[in-house]
Amino acid sequence: MLQGKVEKALSIQLESQELVEATRGLGDFYHSNSLDERRALRHTLASRSVDATLGLLASLHPIIQLLDRLQQENDVVCRSIDQESAVLSKAMQETSHLLKQVEDLQSKKSDSFIFEA
Repeated sequence: MLQGKVEKALSIQLESQELVEATRGLGDFYHSNSLDERRALRHTLASRSVDATLGLLASLHPIIQLLDRLQQENDVVCRSIDQESAVLSKAMQETSHLLKQVEDLQSKKSDSFIFEA
C-alpha cells in the first residue's frame, strides 16, 4: 500500500505552467523549515486570526446595539398590545353585559305591554 502511494507521488508530472508557478510562489513564501520559522509562521497566522476576529466584532457591535434597541422597542409594543387586549376584553364583557340588560328590559317591557293589553 505504501509503495503504491510512493509510486503515485513520483508519477506526478509538472506539465501545467500554473502548477509550476504556484510551486515557485510557495517556495518564495516559505523559505526555510526550521522550528523557529514554523513558530513564527504559527504566531503570524494566529495574530492575523485575532486581528480579523477583533475587526469582525468591531463591525458587528453597532448591529448588536441596534438589535438590542429593536428588542426593547418590541418589548414595549408587546406590553402595549397586552394592555390594549385587556382593555378590549373588558369592554367586550361590559358590552355583553349591557346587551343582556337591554334584552332583559325589552323582554320585561314586552311582557308588561302584553299584560296591559
